[in-house]
Amino acid sequence: MRGRAIFGFISALLVAAILTGCAKVVKTAVESTVTTAARRTGEVVGETLGEKIGRLIVRRYTPQFVTLYVSYILGYAFYSGGYWIETRGYEPGEWTRWVALEEGAKGKTWIEKALLKRTEEGNEWWKVKFYDAQSGDTIVLEGLFSPNMGELLRLRIKLPGKEPSELPVAKGMVYIPPIRLSKESIEGATVGEETVVVPAGTFKTKHIRYISPATGATMEWFICDDVPGGVVKYLSRRAGAEKGEVEGLDRYNFAFELEAYGKGATSELGSF
Repeated sequence: MRGRAIFGFISALLVAAILTGCAKVVKTAVESTVTTAARRTGEVVGETLGEKIGRLIVRRYTPQFVTLYVSYILGYAFYSGGYWIETRGYEPGEWTRWVALEEGAKGKTWIEKALLKRTEEGNEWWKVKFYDAQSGDTIVLEGLFSPNMGELLRLRIKLPGKEPSELPVAKGMVYIPPIRLSKESIEGATVGEETVVVPAGTFKTKHIRYISPATGATMEWFICDDVPGGVVKYLSRRAGAEKGEVEGLDRYNFAFELEAYGKGATSELGSF
């Protein structure tokens, strides 16, 4: 179900962009991934259009789809356009991998990111790998970002069965900087400390939770400074989940857990 929803949501982005010809679709769509509406849309489209569009367009990696797919992957890796908490940065060579909680999936959808290099100018080379359990495809991206991740300057990609290649980067079209929450806001949303067990191990974390006053949906982070970036688990829960009104994995809009982390990451695409 969840794998089809994610896959269907990508297809929905593609269809919307082709029909409207509007670059703002990418920005709006990425921002909406943290909302309940996005998940519901993904589920519906996943059942109706996802398979057909996926076979006809997505698997061919058309130029239009590649642009949208890159936006989608960077959106998950760097919280593009959405709220995010990162309690500590990455040092060159450090990497983390998160796995999506999926029900009935054939495999694990995961995303990995690593800080490869920091230049003398303060720019940063990052690597992002994304494995889609629905399609079985692995995509590798390596991008050069301006200081403080403000702008994407350069981007290389490796698609399944293809050689690494350079992608054109237009200002504001591929990467949208995340919305950083203030220290005071984070402190106000901290509800306590919890010991969390994830595939990467057991961590003592700070639990941070925001609740939508309009819908009752929540955004939750479990933070530990022992890992790069600090995020051990991220949950976007549907309204009623905490009260037991929604059961199983269906109570989540999105749910990611830290699967592994470490040091020694290097370029796979010969970017520098």
